[in-house]
Amino acid sequence: METIDVVLTGKLLPGTDFETAAQKLATLTRLDRAKVERLLNAGQPTIVKKSVSPEVGEQYRAALTAIGVAVELQPCRIEPPAADDSRLELEKNAEERHREAEQPPPSPNSESKPQEPTSNSLPASGPGRTEEQQEKRTSASARSNRRNDNAKVFSHNIQPIQVPPAHGWLWIKAAIAMFLQAPWRWMGILLVYALVLFPLAMIPYLGSLLSCLVGPVLTGGLMVAAQLQSQDDDFQITTLFQGFSRNRNQLLLIGFFSLLCFFLLGALMFLFVGVGFWGPMIGGDAQQTAAMVGRNSPAMLLGTLVVLLLITPVIMAFWFAPCLVALEDLSAWDSLKLSLRATLTNWLAFLVYGLLFFLLGVAGSIFFGVAAGGVGAFSSGNSMAMIFLFILLIPLAGLPAMAVTTLSYYTGFRDIFPSDH
Repeated sequence: METIDVVLTGKLLPGTDFETAAQKLATLTRLDRAKVERLLNAGQPTIVKKSVSPEVGEQYRAALTAIGVAVELQPCRIEPPAADDSRLELEKNAEERHREAEQPPPSPNSESKPQEPTSNSLPASGPGRTEEQQEKRTSASARSNRRNDNAKVFSHNIQPIQVPPAHGWLWIKAAIAMFLQAPWRWMGILLVYALVLFPLAMIPYLGSLLSCLVGPVLTGGLMVAAQLQSQDDDFQITTLFQGFSRNRNQLLLIGFFSLLCFFLLGALMFLFVGVGFWGPMIGGDAQQTAAMVGRNSPAMLLGTLVVLLLITPVIMAFWFAPCLVALEDLSAWDSLKLSLRATLTNWLAFLVYGLLFFLLGVAGSIFFGVAAGGVGAFSSGNSMAMIFLFILLIPLAGLPAMAVTTLSYYTGFRDIFPSDH
């Protein structure tokens, strides 16, 4: 049987950032960063996998090309060219991890979806689809199922990478493009999301608890829908409920952890301000309340600052947790730890992301105010007409904003946690 060698050319594909490619290759192979840099800076061909079938070679080439590393498949040589001591480390590392995981060597998967090499791993996006993508769409679901059964070239070990701060804008840009591909389906699925959570939250006493528990499960379904779209597959409104059949218990556990964290933060705020303050606040009149606020303002300020400092890492820990559970099959606890590490590593990108969303929110509020004024002028004081127009205006303005925000979770997640399939 004909065999081939997988060879790194020592070059990167055009448009690929060296730091990003080196980081992704180190994450993918679990090699030391110094060895990865030697491989990429060798300036000459370096064999990373010897004597494999053409099908397996194509798998290696697809995985490495996806992160921007130039790879060649060459006929197997009897005397491979000399190289430094980092030669064949990639092969050895992959084989050791296959043995540790007790997995068979990678099997052929000729239907693997080719990926265009880019400097980042944001989902492919654009306002339309080509005919070739439409054809691929019909078999995308079957490919997705087979991926779980086929052995991978590299064992699954998802780790976050560090991305440039400018990627905070790319997440929003890619989210807008994904929304424009299927705007009505995204508005429909988010309308159902709101119709499930909002009435649930209105249930006396238990409503808030139930919405906190169910929220991550529904969010997991939204992330599944986003991943299906990024793989050129169709998603339906019923995809929202995929979380109830896919890692449901772990997603519910994330909701339980969120309840526990916010309960502890509330208790901490209560301790800082004191029981003597809240009693008059609940049962006293306005004059007593104003006097009590004046006397306890330093304690209130201190308590608020402490809660704000503590709530930031809590939000960071929960940011990617539903994505990691729903899409990568991690446990709730592991997903919280990994999400915290990913957001801390990329705090500059999140700072850009947050500032841009704040500016977009201000612009959206101005637009909504102008539109509301127009509604009032158009209705000429007719209260029923104003109510009807507002019922139309709020979903048309709010649902796209919700969709872009939701999709930006996914685009940011896939940029920081590159998919190896």
